[in-house]
Amino acid sequence: MGTREHRATADRIADRTTTLITNRGGLLPLSPRRHRDLLVVGVDAAAPSGTGGPPTSVLARALSGLGFRTEALTTGTSGSPGPSPRRIEAAVAATRGRDAVIVTTYDIAAGSAQRTLVARLVATGVPVVHLALRNPYDIALLDGRDTAPGASLAAYCWTDVELRAAARVIAGRTAPRGKLPVAVRHADDPSRVLYPIGHGLSY
Repeated sequence: MGTREHRATADRIADRTTTLITNRGGLLPLSPRRHRDLLVVGVDAAAPSGTGGPPTSVLARALSGLGFRTEALTTGTSGSPGPSPRRIEAAVAATRGRDAVIVTTYDIAAGSAQRTLVARLVATGVPVVHLALRNPYDIALLDGRDTAPGASLAAYCWTDVELRAAARVIAGRTAPRGKLPVAVRHADDPSRVLYPIGHGLSY
């Protein structure tokens, strides 16, 4: 555990499982030439102690190491009621002058403030990349016209390994190869499949 060989194996597994669910208009991969200044914002999962920090800061550091200028802004934990109106306003204000925003979510529920956060970020007109930290179902509640991000990925976990892998995919250093292990159903009609098992985009 923790040896160089084991860490390299963990990185390879994470690279192969990060799943690109949507990529409207070919937003991803981001390039430091076109999307130099990034804001990494969103909820922080209740990660166990000993990790490298909140998901937003880990992801921001990983993207900085890939040539981007980044700022991390957490909007609080994933528990109810979620991001406060004040934190949502701060996130929206922080998008000014940014070339793109990466927003993290964790188990979005109907009426969740996390959904409001994403909708407000989308409304700014700044390109939005969504990263589901735990499971891919969050995209079902972000599929509306006013809430759909430019691109959406699933990391399946919030640990540093998965977040670094997501950064590599976002930056195009690794082509996404993950496939959905479950079907994502429409939030308003569970009888209809939105994204089937095996769905996964690449570039």
